[in-house]
Amino acid sequence: MPAQSAAQKFVGIQISPISFVDEGIDTVLDTLQQRVGVNVLMIGTVSWLGLKAGRSISHKLDGWPDHGIPEPIEMKGGAYFTPHPEYYAHTAIKDFRAKDEITAGFDVLEAVIPAAKARGMRVMPELMEPLFKYAGHGSVNNVDIANMPQYLEIDLYGRTAAEPCTNNPDYRRWWQSLIEDQCRSYAIDGIMWCNERRSPLDQMIAGQAPGCFCEHCRREAMARGLEVEPVRKAFLAVWEYFQQARAGDAFVDGALIEFLRVLFANPEILIWERFWLERNKDLDRELYGQVKWCNPDLEFGLNVWNRNHFNPFRKAQWPWAEQTRYADWVKPITYQHQSGQ
Repeated sequence: MPAQSAAQKFVGIQISPISFVDEGIDTVLDTLQQRVGVNVLMIGTVSWLGLKAGRSISHKLDGWPDHGIPEPIEMKGGAYFTPHPEYYAHTAIKDFRAKDEITAGFDVLEAVIPAAKARGMRVMPELMEPLFKYAGHGSVNNVDIANMPQYLEIDLYGRTAAEPCTNNPDYRRWWQSLIEDQCRSYAIDGIMWCNERRSPLDQMIAGQAPGCFCEHCRREAMARGLEVEPVRKAFLAVWEYFQQARAGDAFVDGALIEFLRVLFANPEILIWERFWLERNKDLDRELYGQVKWCNPDLEFGLNVWNRNHFNPFRKAQWPWAEQTRYADWVKPITYQHQSGQ
């Protein structure tokens, strides 16, 4: 990417809609611009996570900042902009406007964009998958979207899991609708997209039974020549290893050698891992192309998950050179706590 002059430098900040409600739009923008030189606002416009759309979720550990309202809120989550129905005609997910009392009637993009533009500041919605049920991110307890369980992943035991399947065509169309709506309905300058979904192997490392084996994933896999049932049986064996390892069981040749042994004995899971990975990357590529189709001048940036730098499996799966083909810029996540407690 070309070098930027000092006047063109990208000085961005991720910010929650509630900051503008708590402190006032002019106060927030003047503080950010005058004190720290911010010229790009990455606003969390759709989320059920307190980390993206609420106040501090770590105040019990870190205390409250020296600005804003130092009180937790009962966040409900949803869209903090006004969804335009014409963009959601091809998805069943339609009623998802945020119902938080504190932000009732507040459209963060409509309210902030004019004031930001007057100061020469750019505005980009910040969107992240997963949107909800994300441990450690201040997830709301209930997601008030009708029929959402129908879009959830199915694990290797056939159980409904906690996160939506990104291969579910209706859920995928909803993401496409969210992107198109914001690109067409508001004078934004781009989108910052963050993909933090765990692959099947990553799910097992994190202590989750792997998936997804829903009808949509099965159909897509079979269309690519994959036999699903042998894959599922292979996952049963590898998942058993991970459960034993997490329980502290001792292995004759150590945990790493035992992992490699069970992996070599069940190579089908690597085929499924690659299948899942490509479909997950497809979502990034589709959204990049969609943004450019709506307006070629809009930027599409990637907020790259810290696990992609620290986890050797993910680092191998997500090479930087490849990601530059569907991003105008990248923002690696380097928060202060990412490398350990």
